[in-house]
Parts: sequence; C-alpha cells; structure tokens
Amino acid sequence: MKFFLNKVFFIGFLLVLDGCSPFGSGSLKNFVSIQKNQRLINVELPNGYCIDENVGVSTDYLDTKFITNCVSIKRESGNIFGRRPVDSIISLTVTDMKLPASLSEKNFLNSIMIDEKLENLVTNSNSIRLKAGKKTLRNELVILDLQQTSAISSVRKVRKYIFLVGQRIAIMTITNFDENLKPEYNKFESLIKSLKNASS
Repeated sequence: MKFFLNKVFFIGFLLVLDGCSPFGSGSLKNFVSIQKNQRLINVELPNGYCIDENVGVSTDYLDTKFITNCVSIKRESGNIFGRRPVDSIISLTVTDMKLPASLSEKNFLNSIMIDEKLENLVTNSNSIRLKAGKKTLRNELVILDLQQTSAISSVRKVRKYIFLVGQRIAIMTITNFDENLKPEYNKFESLIKSLKNASS
C-alpha cells in the first residue's frame, strides 16, 4: 500500500532534517530511549556517541533526537560525557505512524524500493538541494543515498535508513556520510538492529 509513501508524509520525513544542528551546551547521554507498550527501554549508543538532550524536535507525530560525538570523562563523582569535534550530524526520527495490520514489514519495505515517487519527494528548497541516489534493501531496512548541496557549502553525502521500530516508521539520517568512516557507520546499522530487537 502506498498511502503513506507519497505526498505530505514522506516530504516532511525526508526533508525535516537538512543537516544543520545547533550543537551547543547541554546534557549528553549515551543511550536512546524507545517506548514499548507503556514503558521506556534504553538502548546503548555506539562508543563515542551521545544523544544531545539540548537539541531535538518533538511533536504529537514524531520525535527526533540528535546524536553527536562525545567522550567519557572520569570525575570523582562519576563519569560524565564531554563533547568532541563533530565529524557527522546524525539524527534519529521515530514517528507515531504505525503500519496497518494488513501490511507486513517486508511488503512495506519492498514498496519503498519500487516506488518511483520517493525520489520526486526529495524536493529542492531555496538554499538546500537534495539529489536522490541509489536505494538498497538490506537487513530489514531501506538505505537511501542522496547528495546535498547548498549556497554556502560544497556537496555533502547524506544517507537515510528507513526502518520500523515496533510497528512505527523510523528514519536515521547521517549527513556528511564518508566512505572513509564506513566502519563507524556500520555501528549505526548495528544500533538500528538493537532498536528493532528491543522493540519487538
């Protein structure tokens, strides 16, 4: 079914994050919390990364958290997390949109792979341009590679992972995707797997 693969739903999804995030002072934590039934489950982030609790977007329909580079610092009172230079901007968006019982996860992901309208929804704004690249289906997630250009920066690679957390649609976005850092980004594919397992 294509009822949420077109028009407004994915426009908001794919364009809500343009790779700009005002990482400033604020508390850091090395886990992401997801809701399962009526309780929260904490899933640990890859080593060297933290959720920035000072930055995020939360509405009735979606919750977006930003992940930044961090380092654990030993203090007499216990370990705290400090910031490191950011090599990529990473975000995790979990929506309140659930698949209907009649649509399986496999069919949902396959419909994304064959839906040509998905590329058309990656529209251009005045300052940010996104060009769709290849799509890959792997390990119960769709990987969408894009190129982003703006008036004030050079070409940047963007990778979006589209998957399900429980029955809710989620997207992880990595801006400045760099093949030289591929081992680091493999950690986030493992994180997605952990999120899926924790919510199942």
